[in-house]
Amino acid sequence: MKIKALCSFLLTLLLLTSCYKEDSEELGSSNPLHGTWIAEQVDGKEILTNDKFVFFFAENTQHIHAHLYYTNQGAEWAEDVCYFEIKGNTVSISGAYTNGKNISIQSTYALQGDLLHIQVEKYIYDGTEMPAYIHKYVLRKATENLYDKLIGIWKGGSTTPGMIGKYDAYWRYNKGTVGTFDYKYFDEEKQAYVIKEDNDGHFYLYGNLLVTTYNNDLQQGTKGKECESWMITTDGMHMEWVGRRENNTTINFSLDRVTSSDY
Repeated sequence: MKIKALCSFLLTLLLLTSCYKEDSEELGSSNPLHGTWIAEQVDGKEILTNDKFVFFFAENTQHIHAHLYYTNQGAEWAEDVCYFEIKGNTVSISGAYTNGKNISIQSTYALQGDLLHIQVEKYIYDGTEMPAYIHKYVLRKATENLYDKLIGIWKGGSTTPGMIGKYDAYWRYNKGTVGTFDYKYFDEEKQAYVIKEDNDGHFYLYGNLLVTTYNNDLQQGTKGKECESWMITTDGMHMEWVGRRENNTTINFSLDRVTSSDY
């Protein structure tokens, strides 16, 4: 499932990347934004699953912006550490990108239950104001911790009409600071399941948003780094994936936990 270019929307994901603030004050438990937030909308439009990004606000002034980005090797996932300051209903970010360019961002925010509304008011990049980066976002707070339920070996495949039986495989999720995963697919020539040796799979889990990165899309036959995201539900024994993709399509996978002897 090849990820398409994000065009102008990708630029908006640069709003909070790789910034640093030395003199921020401690917010402690007074920080109303504390927690993990998963992007759902930009300017009133749905954000597709592969395009979702994540904001984490610590109890102090640390902020992490996790997002998709592209290099000449393909699609990858980054967790950029930033720093922020809150005054009233305004949240400000200032510092420098990893390329050394200074940034200054001012946004207003509002909380509505488990939803966070952010309106970017001003964005300055390397001394130049960038009105094209003014957008309104809606993010939903992550309330689940599915990590322990995810770790282990799963077997399943697509339940999407027209795709049933095409992607049956095994996924093994391994614990780690950055989790890894192995992929075992059915080789038609060998008539057996075999390990994808060049996979180099990693996963990131934010609430029920599962982000995976790996090398070379076996199904599409493309070479390079890939990044794929799913909204998941699981009770630890059965798991469902849902991916909202381009052209108003929805991809579904269904998996069941299996033992190592089955793998």
